[in-house]
Amino acid sequence: MALAVEKFDKTAKKHALNLNSHDPVMLFTEGFRELINLKAVTTVDIKEDPYSDDRHFIGWEDHEFYYLVLGNVMKEINLYFQGQGLRFPISKYMLLKMLAERQMIEVERNGNETRNTVRAYVGKDQKHIRIVKLKKSALL
Repeated sequence: MALAVEKFDKTAKKHALNLNSHDPVMLFTEGFRELINLKAVTTVDIKEDPYSDDRHFIGWEDHEFYYLVLGNVMKEINLYFQGQGLRFPISKYMLLKMLAERQMIEVERNGNETRNTVRAYVGKDQKHIRIVKLKKSALL
């Protein structure tokens, strides 16, 4: 019985993802929320350092934002969708562009140039790196 319920749940999730597959941003936010809720990925407080052996570390957070390492989060998103028998439909750069257009991430403007990653100070040593600054409110 438990196996049947598990298979039904997986099929239902796959069907729901397929219904929304026309919108990569919605796919991303649903997948991201699921990874966070299942604790399949790790974030740490913006003032803390990640564990050096944490293979599922995707970034930092505070009460308002996720500060994401782009390569790490996209690796986990792609693995999540592969587990659903699906493929994430767009590149990380196109996703960032779409997230920026919907004002779900902070952007950096310098004259006429806009970057979809921003500089942030993270960890105990306040290391200066480029991250994707995703608004937590965008995931609601």
